[in-house]
Amino acid sequence: SLSFGGSAVAVRFGSSVGAIINYAGATIGGTTNGMSIYDQSSVGNISNAGTIAGASSGISVSTDSRIDGGIVNTGTIVGARALDLQNTGNAFVISNSGILRGNVLLGINRLDILGSGTVEGDVVGSTGSIVNIGNDQVSAPAFTAGGNFFGLSQFNIGPGSQLNSFNGLNIAATTMTNAG
Repeated sequence: SLSFGGSAVAVRFGSSVGAIINYAGATIGGTTNGMSIYDQSSVGNISNAGTIAGASSGISVSTDSRIDGGIVNTGTIVGARALDLQNTGNAFVISNSGILRGNVLLGINRLDILGSGTVEGDVVGSTGSIVNIGNDQVSAPAFTAGGNFFGLSQFNIGPGSQLNSFNGLNIAATTMTNAG
């Protein structure tokens, strides 16, 4: 386990890191953010099979910073904002078959909810943002929304996938497709 005040892992000031890997059973926890990438820094990819947690954000990427290979989550990412990706320097893919516990500020990026992946909060996008429930390779057989979807460019339900809601659901997207 790695636990610190502020951010437990911080990549900043134009730094570059090849990959950040959090293995099953491991925890990265900060009092503010679990992980922060900012000030025009870059990370090759983030892979999480454990827990990444922060009171504010699980993972925060801002000030034109980049994640070139995307984020793969099979574990748990926790925070008031599980993911805060509002000001990223590039568009990338978040593949989630784990738990995103908190809101997701998607920015210009794409969120693929796969297998038994969950999102326990609202997903807020912007121009260019995409949410896929399942994709051509992996379905999400019974995804139950834990919040609403706002400001998306695209919202897609892939083949063999299903979107459930027990309390009503708001989806605000420029385009929506349902192949499920």
